[in-house]
Amino acid sequence: MKTGEKCLYKNIILVDDDPINNFINKRVIQASNVCQRILLFTNGIDAINYIQNENPVEYDLPDLLIVDVKMPVMDGFEFIQRVNKLPHEKTSHFRIFMLSSSQDPRDLQKSRDLGVKNYISKPLSEEKLKQLAFSL
Repeated sequence: MKTGEKCLYKNIILVDDDPINNFINKRVIQASNVCQRILLFTNGIDAINYIQNENPVEYDLPDLLIVDVKMPVMDGFEFIQRVNKLPHEKTSHFRIFMLSSSQDPRDLQKSRDLGVKNYISKPLSEEKLKQLAFSL
């Protein structure tokens, strides 16, 4: 990031069980210069615990969550259901985006039913990431 350049987000949380996908997605996010800090979690439980245990300070909580749909410990849908049950002060300022290789219409509908309007197909790219900013 260039000196004096303003980021779109302070924090992005990326939840994906695949370490290779996490590595690639982190590099894409870094290359796009859209945030100051990226937090990686390999399962939804750890991400939920982080959000629950963080004080609702603007810098600590995420502005954006990018969540894989298919994960073993807790899938993306269960993760979103759990996030939706958290206190409003923990969740009011961030948006959730689903990231998946699945184009199953049932997955798309399920994410919409959970209040997630943006469903991104893998792989994540700088172009897709920047389009997210315009969809907010």
